[in-house]
Amino acid sequence: MLKLFQNSTLLGQQLRALVSVRNYGKPNKKFLYKDGILKDQIYYYPRDSNRELPALEGEPSKLFSVRRLKPIKGLPYWEKRILRGLGLYEKNAVAVVKNIPENNARLWKVKHLVEILPITYKYGEPTQEDVERTFLKENGECVVIR
Repeated sequence: MLKLFQNSTLLGQQLRALVSVRNYGKPNKKFLYKDGILKDQIYYYPRDSNRELPALEGEPSKLFSVRRLKPIKGLPYWEKRILRGLGLYEKNAVAVVKNIPENNARLWKVKHLVEILPITYKYGEPTQEDVERTFLKENGECVVIR
């Protein structure tokens, strides 16, 4: 009887070695994404290993021009709610949004539905007197007619 018990424990140990254990839950991002490139406190994960990182020039834009590209029909309610909050519920709607973390989080959730362009000022930011003579081009350039 003792010999049979020893054989069964040995068999159990061998079976445990053959069976792989599944790890359920969140994957370890540090293990999955080892090849990130740290630049200016941001990790980049380029698709190609020989791809050059974009150069960050100057300050980021204070405003974004956001245009809705995809239809709303069939979207989940939370994406519709975000688009309505941004003022993009109408077809081909354009909204000007501040570059703040709250808005960036919203835009990240609907990035597949919209086009986001930074607003640039070719001749400097408009003053309070220039507001009436200011218009926004489709490429995100803000122009003041003087």
